[in-house]
This record gives sequence, C-alpha cells and structure tokens, in this order.
Amino acid sequence: MDCMKKGGAAIRRAALWGNVLGCVLLGFMTLLVTADVVMRGCFGTSISGVFEVVEVLMGAVVGCGLAYTGVTHSHLEVEVLTDMMPRRVQRALGVLGCLLGCVLCVAMGWKTVDYAVDAFINGECTPTTSIRTWPFIGLLGAGFFLLAVVSLLHVRKHFQGMVRHDA
Repeated sequence: MDCMKKGGAAIRRAALWGNVLGCVLLGFMTLLVTADVVMRGCFGTSISGVFEVVEVLMGAVVGCGLAYTGVTHSHLEVEVLTDMMPRRVQRALGVLGCLLGCVLCVAMGWKTVDYAVDAFINGECTPTTSIRTWPFIGLLGAGFFLLAVVSLLHVRKHFQGMVRHDA
C-alpha cells in the first residue's frame, strides 16, 4: 500500500509539473500573439510563422494539462442520476467510468505517440518556421498516458469510497 501512495504522489507531482509547463507554454504563446498584434498595428507587418508556432504549441499545452485536470477533479462530471442510486451502484459506475476512461486515454495516447514517431521518422516540420512537430505531438500523447494512470488511481479510490468530485 505504501508503494501505491508513493506512486500516486509521483503521478500528482508529474501532473503538477506538466501543468506548470503548460502554463509556461501558454504564457509564451500569449506574448507571441500580443507581439504579433502590436507589430501589425504599429508597423503594418506581422511576425512570420506566429500562427504555426501557436498551432504546434496548442497541442502541447492541452497535453500538459490533461493529467492535472484529472488529479484535481477539474473535469466536468454530471452526477444527477448517479446521486440518486445506491452507494454500491455509484461505486460500480465510478469504477466502470474510470476504467473506460483509462482505456480510451491509452488508445488516444498510443495513436498520438505513433503519430509523433511517424513525424520524427519523416522529419515533419512546419512549413514557414521549420519547427519539428514530433516533440509537441509527443507531449500530447504523454498527457493522455498520464491521464490514463490518473484514471487508474481513481479506480482504486472508488473501491475505497474516497472519491470527492468537489475537491
């Protein structure tokens, strides 16, 4: 059990650091777009490749925040019907939902990482700025895999009856 607690703490730390990285990337994107708008307004020209950089970074920002959303229960969950069900049924549905979420996240992560590997092998990059896309696609895939692990941690908590969705 001690191993599970340490593993859960490590996943929470990884999710937190992923979220911090996502915030840094989002801040960079904000500054870049702001600079582009100011350049267009003041000098009549824009920064070349801003749209591409923002487009590539957006997937990475999403991937970085996925696990943090799961760890903090910040996702949308409608419990109108399940709140009226017996506690045992609520737990069973919670476990089923988490397992299904885990399977879907693993599938999406697998496909996303497969796409990142293809992008790496083919040397895929953006047309204007020649930024390699595979690291950013890989971050999205890693976010899906980390969210799958968070879903497994939620399964354990559902079995113990300890899940709080308002925390």
